[in-house]
Amino acid sequence: MQVRKTSNGTNDLAMRLEYAADLGDKRRTRRAQAVGMALANKPELSLPKLFTDEADLEAAYRLLRNSSCHWRDLLAPHARRTVERGAAQDGTVLVAHDTTTLSFRQYWSDRRRGQMASLSSRTQGFLLHASFAVSGGEQAEPLGIVEARPFVHASDLDPDDHESHDFWEDECGLFDNEKERWFQGVGYANNEFAAKGVKPVHIMDQEADSYVLLSWMATNELRFIVRVGARRRMKFGADMREIGEIDARLGDRFDLRDGRKR
Repeated sequence: MQVRKTSNGTNDLAMRLEYAADLGDKRRTRRAQAVGMALANKPELSLPKLFTDEADLEAAYRLLRNSSCHWRDLLAPHARRTVERGAAQDGTVLVAHDTTTLSFRQYWSDRRRGQMASLSSRTQGFLLHASFAVSGGEQAEPLGIVEARPFVHASDLDPDDHESHDFWEDECGLFDNEKERWFQGVGYANNEFAAKGVKPVHIMDQEADSYVLLSWMATNELRFIVRVGARRRMKFGADMREIGEIDARLGDRFDLRDGRKR
């Protein structure tokens, strides 16, 4: 078998395994691999700029519109490969958990894209909580996504839009309390790595500074680092005492593309 190198330096066979989703049809699987590899090589491009051939562009749109192609099925082979890469590491595996907002302009005041939440008077979209694995050596390397969970606030949906409510309930992404997403992300990622004999370190920002979450992770003997609030209060109202200092190498600084520094 001939193995080609892609433009980003990875070999063709590895890339095909990364996007070999089980979509119930070999033709759909091949199309998913082709679309995934193209996006991986040039992720900054939109689909019309990525697929200049009209037939290839239409094929990509048909794949994404196909109700048989669920996004979790498309993500599954990459997530599986992420865990395999983590298990092959000699050192510690870090899993960073965080939430990002996917926001889109709302061009018509009386119409939204399907199942989108109202994020503001002029924007629509949803939130995505992702668990991203990184090697913990001196030269950290990205390993990939372990778990991703889209969700919306129930209060951001029109109460009369029963179709959208049903959609997000089916996705297990209709939240009244966002704290649930931290438990789900940490628990899922930890179980996936544990099955390969790996005990990762979970990294979370200040928003995860919750006694219930910290207690749950400690009780289950998970490894974690959570940034606490600078003015977090202890039980009896006193300021948090200083418990020590740690020196950690964060990596080299680099100039932003526009030359400015932040």
